[in-house]
Amino acid sequence: MFDADSAGQKAAERTIELFIGQPVQLCLATLPEGEDPCDFLLANGKKAFMELVNSAVEALEYRWQMMCGRLEKDDAISGKKRAVEEFLRLVGQVVSQGEMDKISEGFLLNRVAKLIDRPVQMVHETVRNLRRQ
Repeated sequence: MFDADSAGQKAAERTIELFIGQPVQLCLATLPEGEDPCDFLLANGKKAFMELVNSAVEALEYRWQMMCGRLEKDDAISGKKRAVEEFLRLVGQVVSQGEMDKISEGFLLNRVAKLIDRPVQMVHETVRNLRRQ
């Protein structure tokens, strides 16, 4: 859980980049704009804080949502295309680091294909091409 401001979002993105290739379950909860975790907890109490924690989104999905939200503002088609390309570049970097076993890599790429609504084979080929570069 990070602050809702731009610095918090950047920190969340860096954290996701570090952890998406690791064997951990990482989820991110979004705070209301202008809130930080401590202030939110103090103002709203444990129950509201736990509801926020329980609504946390899996890290890969969170990152995809952030990319789409940022890039789709321009033009729906070209923005979505740029979001897909940027997302696959990120995943390609993680996979090319070689720290994942083949099974985990397969699960990751299949998950990415579902998130971006593209054929699994296309995702595998694109990431393979990015690894060569």
